[in-house]
Amino acid sequence: MYNIESIDRLQAKRIAGRIVPAIATTTATVSGLVTVELIKLLDKLPLEVYKNAFLNLALPVIVLSEPGQVEKTVIKEGLTTTMWDRWEVHGTADFTLQQFLQYFKDKYGLEVTMVSHGVKMVYVPFMPGHKKRLPQQMVKLLKPSSGQLYMDLIINLEGNEDDDRPFGITSGFNDS
Repeated sequence: MYNIESIDRLQAKRIAGRIVPAIATTTATVSGLVTVELIKLLDKLPLEVYKNAFLNLALPVIVLSEPGQVEKTVIKEGLTTTMWDRWEVHGTADFTLQQFLQYFKDKYGLEVTMVSHGVKMVYVPFMPGHKKRLPQQMVKLLKPSSGQLYMDLIINLEGNEDDDRPFGITSGFNDS
């Protein structure tokens, strides 16, 4: 089907013998580059000092570039978020969807227009049957695996029509 040529064991070992050192070399290079950036992070250096690295050790080429400023989205006056931000919502095991939505209304004055978990739409107000989910416990709606204390959710907020980017939420459902 793929027209791949068969080779004997010795030839396969010869090919693999060239790959393993390349993997070790690449791993060492990446580890070194990451360590340098972590040291910069610990020193709280300005953004201009940090570098993105693009490498191809087969050529050999290492290209360094300055990372750009992360784009901030203004949700409302005095409240911004970036693609890297995570908002944490802590609830108990009996925490309901209504309480989850109310949290954003109380804390930020924002209306949640959609809640999703992976590919599952947990709550969309205009979807048939979704209003019935409001009194249900988040644990029952999301069905976390045994011992799982946190779920990653994505929400959309009212007033965010100009910007379709959703916001990442880490929601905890435990009694601690």
